[in-house]
Amino acid sequence: MRIDDRLFGALICLLGIAVLRHSAGFPAVAGQFYGPAMFPTLIGWGFVIGGGVLCGAGLRKSGLAGTWLAFPDWRGSRRGLAGVALMAASILAFIYAGDRVGFQILAFVTMTLMYLTAGRGVVRSVATGFVVTLCLDLLFSRLLRVPLPTGWLADLPWW
Repeated sequence: MRIDDRLFGALICLLGIAVLRHSAGFPAVAGQFYGPAMFPTLIGWGFVIGGGVLCGAGLRKSGLAGTWLAFPDWRGSRRGLAGVALMAASILAFIYAGDRVGFQILAFVTMTLMYLTAGRGVVRSVATGFVVTLCLDLLFSRLLRVPLPTGWLADLPWW
């Protein structure tokens, strides 16, 4: 489904207004110019301005008339429906089996299956799944120091 820029921009503006309203209730820090509300307020204003720009661009492009929601052609294709089902199954697998199986194994299997479902070759799918999983693992666990569950790999002596 494709949401028109006018509708999506308005939703982003509303989200920005909600962030601004919520951050206005944060307490001020005595003796400082900025406090805990500074960054949420900046983000809220960014959402309001960005959503307004997006909504304005959508209005300039198509005015008030036109389609607000467009449904893609893949709804009737098996490959498109398989991709959506695989994405939902992957999310559920990460939620319910992520700690036991581990991020690395689930990410590799998910990426490989996604590429296979998209019609890529087996070798390319496996290679891409491996490289993307390795990059994500390095990014999160090494650079950002986010502890990812290792699951079954924790039992291996070389891991």
